[in-house]
Amino acid sequence: MTTIVQTQPKPHNPLPQGQLPYSSQFEPQNQQSRHQRNRSHGSVNAFDGYTARTSGNTQSSRGVRQQSPEEQEYTHAMQLQVQKQMQLQMQMQMQSKQQAAMMDEKHYPSSSQHEHQYSNDGMEETNAELEMEQDSLVGPSVCVHIVMTVKSEWIHEVKFLIQRIKKWAEAHEPGLLTFRATVAVDNPCEIRLFQEYSNLDAYRVHETNPFMQEMVNGLADYLEEDMEFFESQEFAL
Repeated sequence: MTTIVQTQPKPHNPLPQGQLPYSSQFEPQNQQSRHQRNRSHGSVNAFDGYTARTSGNTQSSRGVRQQSPEEQEYTHAMQLQVQKQMQLQMQMQMQSKQQAAMMDEKHYPSSSQHEHQYSNDGMEETNAELEMEQDSLVGPSVCVHIVMTVKSEWIHEVKFLIQRIKKWAEAHEPGLLTFRATVAVDNPCEIRLFQEYSNLDAYRVHETNPFMQEMVNGLADYLEEDMEFFESQEFAL
């Protein structure tokens, strides 16, 4: 006959009544101490390195760093250098524009001496300065003094010739040439070219303008040879 004995397992290290295991015993206590530390010392933000204090909205010394006096002086010096470089570049650009405007004016002068103005970064030449400059270049204005002593039958043709010379001068050299004419009768024709000075009655032979000398000499040759050219359409000044 077999006897079966039932036994119960013996508890291993039984705890006293009312005491929890180790992990359960200290976990609430650890959590409570961690919360107490956070309330007493403040919470740490691990992303930006700033510590938020519960007593105010101040930041720790690990925030924005103030520059030292040496660094501030270096930064100021660099800013001044950049400003000087920008000013120098603007001055060089202005000088290049001025030189380009002067070169354009030299090669392509204006046709009118009184309305002549050119742009030089906002600077404009006044009429007075322009007139002084032109006087220094071309000198006094030229006066064509025509003295004609012709036969009586040529008087009408000579007057017609004088009018054509005036129209030619006004079309080619406005304001530069002035005329005086004297017509006599029954003497050879004579045409003279003079340069005008401050005294309108004082003249001397003008020898510095070969084109005008050639024109006047050519007219004298025509008058001496034949008067039929007055009626020809081919001769036109």
